[in-house]
Parts: sequence; C-alpha cells; structure tokens
Amino acid sequence: MTLKPSPGVLIVEPIQEKEEAIYTGEKRGKVIRGKVIAIGSDLVTNTQTYSMRDYAKVGDTVAFLTYEGEYDQMVIGDKAYHAVKVEDMRSRIYDKH
Repeated sequence: MTLKPSPGVLIVEPIQEKEEAIYTGEKRGKVIRGKVIAIGSDLVTNTQTYSMRDYAKVGDTVAFLTYEGEYDQMVIGDKAYHAVKVEDMRSRIYDKH
C-alpha cells in the first residue's frame, strides 16, 4: 500500500507512546515520537511556502504535537499512524554519530 499525504502533511508511525502533556491555548496536547513513513508535497499558502524537505524525510524520527481526540489518527491493518501537519512538527531527532 502507498500513502500519499496532502500538501503539508506527514504520515508518522508512533514509536514511543510515553506522553508528555502540554497546553497550547485552550487545547490540551501531547508530544510523541514517531518514524516518518510518507511526506506530502510542499505546502503553499498566501504568505509562505513550507518546503517539506526542510522538516523531515522518510525514515526520520520526529517529535510532533497531537491533540486530544483521534482526528489525526488512523489504523491500517494492525498499525496505527498519525497525520501530522507541518505546524505540529516539533523537532527531528538525530542519532549521535
């Protein structure tokens, strides 16, 4: 199966479910880590272009923000995935070499 995310969206498979609760305005969210399995095309808005290559590539480990509820989650087969908007990306995680 091939996933083709919308522009500005990454598909991430969670690899760590230890959650770190944070608050953003009135929404309660959590930061989790995962492995990028698919990346959408660049996102173009009226004021900015988000180059997805600047944020992550397939295979990278990333930290991202997800909010209460399951609107950004999907299950395919026996695996769970998150559809992560570029603005919800928090960091790319590098191994020390």
